Amino acid sequence: MSTAKVYCVNGQPSSGASSLPQWISKRRLAAERTAGKSRKRSKAKVKERGLEESQLTLIQEFGFPEASNKVRTTPDGEFALATGTYKPQVRCYDLRELALKWERHTSSENVDFQILSNDWTKSVHLQNDRTVSVHSQSQLHYSIRVPKFGRSLAYHFPSCDTLIGGTGNQVYRLNLEQGRFLNPLDLDSTTVEGINAVDVNPAHQLWSFGVEGSGAGVKFWDPRSRNQIGSLDLPAEYLLEDNIANLGSGPLGVTALASHYNGLSLAVGTSTGHTLLYDLRASKPFASKDQGYGLPIKNLQWLESASGRYDQADGKVASADSKVIKIWDKESTENYVNLTPESDINDMHIVPKTGLIMLANEAPDMSSYYVPQLGPAPKWCRFLDNITEELEGDMTGGTGPSAWSDYKFVDKNELENLNLGHLVGTAALKPYMHGFFMSSELYSTAKMVSNPFAYAEHREKQIQDKLEKQAESRIRNATKPNVKINKNLADKVNKNATKKGKQDDQALLNDDRFKDMFENPDFEIDEESKEYALRNPAGVNKGKTAVEQEEEESDRDSMDEDMSKDSSSEDEDEQEEREEESDDNIISTPRQTIAVPKQTKPKAKPTLVAGTVSEQTGNASDSFGDRLKGIEKKQQAKKAEDTSSIRRTGGGGMEMVFQPKTTEADDYKPQPKKQKGREQFGHGLEKGALVQDEGTDEQGRSRRRKNVRMASNNALRR
Repeated sequence: MSTAKVYCVNGQPSSGASSLPQWISKRRLAAERTAGKSRKRSKAKVKERGLEESQLTLIQEFGFPEASNKVRTTPDGEFALATGTYKPQVRCYDLRELALKWERHTSSENVDFQILSNDWTKSVHLQNDRTVSVHSQSQLHYSIRVPKFGRSLAYHFPSCDTLIGGTGNQVYRLNLEQGRFLNPLDLDSTTVEGINAVDVNPAHQLWSFGVEGSGAGVKFWDPRSRNQIGSLDLPAEYLLEDNIANLGSGPLGVTALASHYNGLSLAVGTSTGHTLLYDLRASKPFASKDQGYGLPIKNLQWLESASGRYDQADGKVASADSKVIKIWDKESTENYVNLTPESDINDMHIVPKTGLIMLANEAPDMSSYYVPQLGPAPKWCRFLDNITEELEGDMTGGTGPSAWSDYKFVDKNELENLNLGHLVGTAALKPYMHGFFMSSELYSTAKMVSNPFAYAEHREKQIQDKLEKQAESRIRNATKPNVKINKNLADKVNKNATKKGKQDDQALLNDDRFKDMFENPDFEIDEESKEYALRNPAGVNKGKTAVEQEEEESDRDSMDEDMSKDSSSEDEDEQEEREEESDDNIISTPRQTIAVPKQTKPKAKPTLVAGTVSEQTGNASDSFGDRLKGIEKKQQAKKAEDTSSIRRTGGGGMEMVFQPKTTEADDYKPQPKKQKGREQFGHGLEKGALVQDEGTDEQGRSRRRKNVRMASNNALRR
């Protein structure tokens, strides 16, 4: 995992970025072709769309028709040379102009090359048809064939010898000053099957050859005596322990070499995907790094500080295989940068003393990455430091969010929920990682069919979110901590925090470690205890003075009087309202003559009265007239006793007689309106009284008025 930010400034983005798959561009191109547009215009439009989608292109035409093989920058840092195919060619880029300077086709594909001059004018190339070509400023200067197929190429500047390693146990020497081959360097024929890497130490010009075979390791030769002076054997047991599956892929050997500019350290890349760091004074590596894929190491490079002093770039090693590039610390071997491009890597080159990384890969466009933590931008693109802020949203230079607007990514579970599992394997779904890409229109249609209420739910959710957002802007009461006990202590803490402006003291109430002190009754402080009085003499409840008691009593009396006055005033207001309503009714009602109907007495009708046993009076021998007189006398006696009575009749009936004693008008008696007097509402405080009314109460005046003008002599008495 990368701990430093990486920005893609050319070509394909690395892992971790939202890249645009090639099938999307192809589908867009095919759609535009079917619309009747030419291929040239379609490609131009696709390229223009890529620019609109914020894909940065630092160097124009930085690539080849099919793939690139090697890439290098000149020692002066002004130009870059790269080889690629198809057709095999060499391209030179003017870095100050950020554009292609020239291109030159060759008869065969390039394997390796070295720059001989300070600029691009002289270079030597090793081709895959066993030829070594020397290029000048104008053209191919000379080409010569070597006995065996070459694998690596190096140049020794003091002697002008070109060192060529390849199949077999010999290193061929081509002297460019003399223009002829010199005697080859013979390695051990019994243990060496091939020479995969050749390196010249920049400090003391020691030759290093990485070999494969039973004697796999590094062979050191002195250029002055042209004899072997030492060797390093690879730890086969350690390298093959985690790489058992790749034993049949090829023999164990060294595939890459890189000497440190201090002349003492050497980085060795193996065919098992391991990088070993050696001190030339020791036979065992002091650090090792596994790339994790078991693929041969393609290239190694030591990072150099731009200032010449120790910084983040010092002590870092860059190792690359065909899958991943890792920049790691030589002491702890922890990853600092991890890049995984989409295409296989053929070569890696880090511009010296900068943070720019160039890659040659199996894709039409070569890739470039900028890592600000490794070093500054090259002098020919100082503006790169300024535009990194614009690339912050897309750390590896992805194609932007608009590139995926026409497609929707779904996993297998979501695909089954949409009932689109039958589309797997068809052109409607494009497999990608753990799911599929599908058209946004198809996704919307399937979503609507599977859930017809999706729009209503979405709209309701948006409304709810809007309401919640508006509710957040309202002023809310500050939440108080839950204080159940020791409230005096909590008030004291809040008071001290407010007075001193210390938020830490107030945070005590919200701290979970002390919440029991304000919630658990076991921690309640007994302020009446002797222990509390001894420890807190200032906090003990003191007795009130006479003045304080008098003030408290006066406050209590004033409160009671105010309450009684308020209640009486409310009653008076209600009476006033009733009077006003009655007056309004009298005034508003016009006088009219009302005809009083004459009262007519109801005619007497015969009634049948059934007598009961209790109502029977007299003897059975009495006549009917005597019995009737007795009943009438009893009824008159009952009426005399009570004007309101209840009588039960003989047939089970009931008679109730009552006479009202008062009328509705008698209930309401208007009371005279009282005049408001003075009101007391505290100790020695009152309102509603004039100066001349002093000494007046409900029973009358208790003393004479003062400071009143007298009519006798028109003067004030003191």
